Formats: sequence, structure tokens, C-alpha cells
Amino acid sequence: FKLSTNNVYECQVCGFNFETFGSIERHMNVHYRNCVCSQCGTGFVTKYRLKVHIKSMHIGGTFPCDICKKVYTT
Repeated sequence: FKLSTNNVYECQVCGFNFETFGSIERHMNVHYRNCVCSQCGTGFVTKYRLKVHIKSMHIGGTFPCDICKKVYTT
């Protein structure tokens, strides 16, 4: 990614622009899946993000919604 002069993060792969570093970091998972969760197949750019995902989604304290089937931590 590249920080442009107007403080927007530009994805060098597809050209999309993002206002925050967190937004472009999440977006980069679309292009680069270096660290893949062995339990659900979700990919992450960094090992740290994979660890956070595993801790919040797969290690206790998760609550699936009966309506939409999404899983929440609170």
C-alpha cells in the first residue's frame, strides 16, 4: 500500500483508496493470505492478526447468533 499526499492509503494491487491504516490492512487480506486459520480457512496478512482471530473466534467465549449464524465474542 501507499500513503498518498492527501492522507489516503492506496492499495497498490487494485487501486482502491482507504482513509485508515486498519481499513487497508483488512482489505489486504483479499489479496494476500499469508497466514491462514486452520480451523476456518480465513486468511490474514500477519501472524499477529491470525492469533487475534483464533483467540477471539475459536477459543471459548464465542456466541453464535441464532438468526444470522455469525459468531460474536460478546
